Amino acid sequence: MQLSIELWPEEVRNSIFKVVFDESFKSYKPKNCGYWFYKFINLTEISGMKEYLNTSDAWNMSAMFYSCSNLKSIDLSGFNTANVISMYEMFCNCSNLTSLDVSSFNTSKVTDMINMFSNLSVTSLDLSSFSTKNVVEMFGMFSVNPNLCTIYVSDGWGISPVTSALNMFLGCDNLYGGKGSSVNELRKYDETYAKIDGGESAPGYLTKKGEPAFAKVVAIQVATLPKTQYALGENFSTQDGTLSIQYSTGRTSIIDLSAATISGYDKNKLGEQTITISYLGHETTLTTPVSEISEEQNKAKVWAYNSIIYLETLPDTKYTIIDLNGRILKSSTTKSTKEEISTKSGIYIVIINGESYKVSVL
Repeated sequence: MQLSIELWPEEVRNSIFKVVFDESFKSYKPKNCGYWFYKFINLTEISGMKEYLNTSDAWNMSAMFYSCSNLKSIDLSGFNTANVISMYEMFCNCSNLTSLDVSSFNTSKVTDMINMFSNLSVTSLDLSSFSTKNVVEMFGMFSVNPNLCTIYVSDGWGISPVTSALNMFLGCDNLYGGKGSSVNELRKYDETYAKIDGGESAPGYLTKKGEPAFAKVVAIQVATLPKTQYALGENFSTQDGTLSIQYSTGRTSIIDLSAATISGYDKNKLGEQTITISYLGHETTLTTPVSEISEEQNKAKVWAYNSIIYLETLPDTKYTIIDLNGRILKSSTTKSTKEEISTKSGIYIVIINGESYKVSVL
């Protein structure tokens, strides 16, 4: 608890899997929380912090959770940070951290946020309680966060005192401001766009709390395969296929494969084919074999029921329906594997692939 930092020995750090704050700790007010859990690489759980850790007198939280690489969530909603001056590398290299609640932080006295949120796995950060009026160091503050899509801030956010913010957003290629401004498109990694997004005329990488996060498609993949084996001459079918869409907000949705653009399929080409699926500027692929039509596949089925003639054959198969006087009533091609043709009662001849089928429609 002294001003100088004295680290836990490595053999101790590596052997700790859980940290518990119990009731006996509640009356103690530490002044220095810096490096408390520094490189506790096997730590998976911290309990009792919200109930029994009183940080109202703490001035330093630098590297408090540095490289706690197996922690997946930290709830700091009960933290009192009113007197904290330094948050240097506080969560840096918590590489498996997917949930972090700092929404109640009072940062009005903080001057140093170097690498504070560097190398996490969170998709969003709520910094709406942050006041940065005294922060002068933001070097690498959000760097190496490929999963980070949204940073919420409020009117307390500002960068006017900042003197160092190099690489602040480096490695945040999926981060979007509320109006759609993108790190990947603007390619400025310092404090230039460390502000609430105002659109094309005033771009920024941040989103104002209370406004909707910008959602942009960042990746697609086939979620449910459609039919993947075809006979020569058979059209590609998207039926039963679905596509998983990942958005910049971290949200995913499932849509019908028919909403995508399909290319690369040649129904007249034998062998394995690579199909390209495109949706809103993103692509994925699947492979499908095309084989010769067997005699059984080539043979059509024809029957009638309730004033409807049913044809079951390959798509794009030409058929002709004539009456007993030889008049052609319809000549067309099938659009799918099953065609339905409404007609009046009578006896008809259906010609498919040179074969004649006699049907009686009641």
